Amino acid sequence: MRLVLECSDDLERATALASWLNRPTVTEVVIRLPWLDEDERHRYASAIRRLFNDCGCAVAAAAFIAALAATLLTHVPERGWSWPLVGTSLVISITAALAGKLLGLAWTRHRLRALLRRVGRGGSAAPVR
Repeated sequence: MRLVLECSDDLERATALASWLNRPTVTEVVIRLPWLDEDERHRYASAIRRLFNDCGCAVAAAAFIAALAATLLTHVPERGWSWPLVGTSLVISITAALAGKLLGLAWTRHRLRALLRRVGRGGSAAPVR
């Protein structure tokens, strides 16, 4: 999808697209808002594209690894190695990964909407990450 931001209505439509679970994949962001200079347009376009396409996988991977390490490191020294322990650890880790993915998507949605509001107000001196 190509996202073109030329006026306040376009920003409102983009904000509506920034959903929690049904966010579209954006291949290109073009910003033509008159109140931003060329450098700001480029930085905001890059940040908006990155946030639209974020899938939450980094947070999910971190949650999976942390949960797996925590369950194995706390239970293996007590009980020793066993297949049921590995299975339980995997179930807990996959649950943590799913929760991490949802939290990552929610956090990205919040950041994307905040960025679109900032662009609508004319940007700010704060750098875009």
